[in-house]
Amino acid sequence: MGTVGDILSQEEIAALLHDATPGASGPIVATFDFAADDHQIRALLPLFDPIAQNFARRLQHTLSAGLRQPVAIAVRPAVCHGSSTAALATLGAVSTACLESTDPVDFLWVAIESSWVIRMVDAYYGGAGGQSGGDYAASLAANWAQRRLIELVRSELLAAWPPAHPLHLAPVEAQGGKPVAGAGENPEKVILQPFALQMAEQEAELALVIPLSLLTGITTSEMPYSVARQKGWQRALGQALREAPLTLSAQLA
Repeated sequence: MGTVGDILSQEEIAALLHDATPGASGPIVATFDFAADDHQIRALLPLFDPIAQNFARRLQHTLSAGLRQPVAIAVRPAVCHGSSTAALATLGAVSTACLESTDPVDFLWVAIESSWVIRMVDAYYGGAGGQSGGDYAASLAANWAQRRLIELVRSELLAAWPPAHPLHLAPVEAQGGKPVAGAGENPEKVILQPFALQMAEQEAELALVIPLSLLTGITTSEMPYSVARQKGWQRALGQALREAPLTLSAQLA
């Protein structure tokens, strides 16, 4: 193959480069780590989404009735983390509680933004559910509200789980703050599923930290037909995209 000099003379090259300025930088491209790509997690996240949606609807109805205030709960995208401690470290000021799974033996964490507990107390005693000026964070009423909310989360999560693969959760005493090393820790990967709670035009965060061991038994046969059909065409589309021919061309400007 000939060199550039065989095609263009030095004078022509100099003319092309005259007054040339660097082009605009393109978008930042992140490399894809194939070794870190976890196919199990990518398969489980869509299966867990209908469970999260069902749980949010049930808890929204229960809280609205119990607090006598309209409560809205939105499901946010789930994220995978290397451990429960790593997942909880991404959250802000939260109170945590650990629920023990008896079959299989494992731990599920519930994290609640501290301000939400205060709003529950305000609504329970006839307020609008807003951020009260009083400091109820360490009061007996706040402790009761937190325990009650944890129990509601537990019961609604059990009800939202697929009947063919039920959860077995025993209530565990609420923890003050984030867990210390080794307390309910699990070396396996976990899914952090956040929810946005809204009452009196104020928002707070509720999050579930679920180990993969509690999700691996869920299959597409336990999902609603519409969800299973959606996953089917998504798999077919993904396979078609992987096999699609790609034509590349280059233009010398």
